[in-house]
Amino acid sequence: MTTPTEGNKGREIKFRAQNFGGYWRYSDKCKWGLPEFFSYFGSLNGQDSPILNQNTLGQSTGMKDKHGKDIYEDDVVRMLYTDWPSNSAPNNEGLEDYLKSISKIGRVVWDRDRWMLNFGPSKYGDDDLDRMEPGPHGECEVIGNIHDSPNLTAQSNGGIRPNS
Repeated sequence: MTTPTEGNKGREIKFRAQNFGGYWRYSDKCKWGLPEFFSYFGSLNGQDSPILNQNTLGQSTGMKDKHGKDIYEDDVVRMLYTDWPSNSAPNNEGLEDYLKSISKIGRVVWDRDRWMLNFGPSKYGDDDLDRMEPGPHGECEVIGNIHDSPNLTAQSNGGIRPNS
């Protein structure tokens, strides 16, 4: 996983949003604090309305997953936190399956002045948050987002709230 430069200086600011047809649109241009593509309006069902669903607006974190895919706000990622290399798996399990079994799945959110992963409610009733830093031998993989697969996080990790 690549991380943004210190303090996000020099980081390309990118956004994405889904149109009402279900297609994702991307922009790196901003106007009045919003991605430029939100200045485009059109006719939807005979009424003037935004072509893009503003509820799906998400900013890029400036990080990429293990496949080089950009990570955006509201993505659902599988994170393996580890500082040690994995050379074998117990119980004749394949290494890939073993790594998945010890990883956590969470939603990318902005909290405490940084990008974090929300793993759902903690045993204390607040959100279980952790940094998006997998460790020197860890990895991060985008497996979806809450808009295309709203139940993805609820099915993982024993009941994470998908829209918290």
